[in-house]
Amino acid sequence: MSTPAAKLGRGADAAALPSGARAAGIGAFAAGHLAVASVSRALALAGIAVYLRVLTEQEYAVYALALLNEQVLFILAGYALANAMGQFLTMARRGEVDEDEVVGTAVLGLLAVGAAAALAWQIVAAPVAALTLADGADAVAVSRLIGVSAAGGLVLNGALSVWIVGGRLAPFTVATLLQYAGAVLIGSGLIGVLDLGAVGAMAGWAAATWIAALFGLVWIARHHRLRFRRALLLDMLRYGRPLIAGALLMLGVQSIDRYAVRWMAGLQEAAIYSTVVLVAAGASAIIITAFKRVWTAVMWQSHGSPGEAELHRRVLGAYTAVQAAVLTLLLVYGDLPMRVLSGNDEKFAAAGPAIALVYLGFVLFGAWDVLSAGYFFAGQTRWYSISVAIAFAIEAPLTLALSRPFGLWGAAVGFLTGWWVFAVLSWRFGRRYFTVDHDWGRMLATVAVAGVLGGLALLARASGGAVGELLGLLVASGAVVACAVVGRLRDARDLLDLRLPSMPSPRVSRPAG
Repeated sequence: MSTPAAKLGRGADAAALPSGARAAGIGAFAAGHLAVASVSRALALAGIAVYLRVLTEQEYAVYALALLNEQVLFILAGYALANAMGQFLTMARRGEVDEDEVVGTAVLGLLAVGAAAALAWQIVAAPVAALTLADGADAVAVSRLIGVSAAGGLVLNGALSVWIVGGRLAPFTVATLLQYAGAVLIGSGLIGVLDLGAVGAMAGWAAATWIAALFGLVWIARHHRLRFRRALLLDMLRYGRPLIAGALLMLGVQSIDRYAVRWMAGLQEAAIYSTVVLVAAGASAIIITAFKRVWTAVMWQSHGSPGEAELHRRVLGAYTAVQAAVLTLLLVYGDLPMRVLSGNDEKFAAAGPAIALVYLGFVLFGAWDVLSAGYFFAGQTRWYSISVAIAFAIEAPLTLALSRPFGLWGAAVGFLTGWWVFAVLSWRFGRRYFTVDHDWGRMLATVAVAGVLGGLALLARASGGAVGELLGLLVASGAVVACAVVGRLRDARDLLDLRLPSMPSPRVSRPAG
C-alpha cells in the first residue's frame, strides 16, 4: 500500500518526503487552524456589524485606521524578535539551541520592548492622530490607546509563536478567542454604557489583547523555565533586524490604500473601503492565514528532504485552485456581507465586488510563503526588503493617483498591483536558491476560468429578479467546479494526509555559539 508521501509526487524524490509519528496529518492540522480562524473572524465581523450601527461612519473609520497605526508600532518595536522566534524555536526543536532560553529571551525581550514602545508612543500620539485619524480629543485618546494595545500584541505574538511551532492548538485557540470575543464584548459595552464612541472600540481591543497576552504569559511560565541570555537575544535580533525595513514597507503595501482613500476621498469613503478590506481580510484569515501557519511548519520541517521541491509545486497548485474558487464567490456575492454588516446600506453593497480585488491581493501575499522559500532557506532575507520596497514604490503613487478620481475602486486596483509585483519578485529572488518547476500554465488557466465565469455570474445577478439570481447561482457553482477540474484539485487531495515529521522537544540542549 502506498503511503501519503509516496502518493505525493513523481518518482523516488516524492516518496522520500518525510512522514513522522505525529498523530495529526496536514489535513487535521489545517482543519484546527481553519476552525479557530473562522470563529475569530466571525467574532471580528460581528464587532464590525455592531460598530457600524452604534458609531458614525467617521468614528468607525477612525477606529479602523487606528488599527493600522498599531501595526506600524508593532513592526517598529518588536518585529525583529517576533520574526526570529519561529526560526529559533525550530532550531531548538532540532536540539541546536536551548528551547527554554529561546522562549525566555524572546518573551522577556518583548515585554521590555513593549513597555518602552507604549511610553514612547504617547509623545507622538497627538500629531499622528491629526495626520492619520481626525482632529479632536477623541482621536487623540484613540491614538494613545494604540501604544497600550501594541504592547500587549507584542507579548501575545510571542506566545502565539511558541504555540504555532509547537503545534499547541488548544492554548492558541483560547488566546485567539479571548482577544476577539473580548474586544467585541468590552468595546460594545463601553460604547453602549458610557457612550465612548471610537475610544470605547479601541479600549475594548486594547483590553482584550492584554487579557489574551496575560493568558499566554501564564501558560508559558507553567511550561517553560524562562531563561534570558543576552548573546541569544543579539543572535535573534541579528536574524530579525534586516526584516524591519521590509516589514515597514510591507505595511505600506498593505495599508497605503486605506490612507489614500482617507486623504483623497474623505472619512465616509474610508469607512466603506475599510469595511471592504475587513471582509476580505476576514476571508483571508479563515483561508489564507490558516494556510500560511500550516505551511510555515511544514516548510521548515520538510526542508532538506529529497521530495521537497515536489511538495512546494503541489502545494502552490492546490492553493491556486482553491483560491480561484473563493475569488469567484467573493466577486459574485460580495454585496451580501456588505449589506449584512451595514444594515442594508446601498453605498456599502455597491462596493461588494471590490472585496474580490482586495482578496486577490491577499492571495498573492499568501503565495509569497511558497515562492520566497529559497531565500529564507539560504538566510538571504534582504530580498524580502528589496521585493517590498519595489512593490511599495510602484503601488503608493499608483494608489494615490487612482484614489482621487475613482475612490475606493482606484485604491483596490493599486492594492492588487502592489501585491502582484511583490509575488513576481518573490518568485524571481526565491528561485535563485531553490528551484521549483511550478505548473504556471495550469494555474493561470484556473484563474482565467474563475474570472470569466465569475464575471458572467455577476452580470446574471445584476439583471435582477429570481431568474437572474438562479442563473447567477448556477454559473457561480459551475465556476467552482471548473476551478477544481482545471486546477486538478483532486490530484492534490493526498496532501491532506501527509504526516508532519515528529520533532523532539528537549528541555536542555546544546547552546548556540
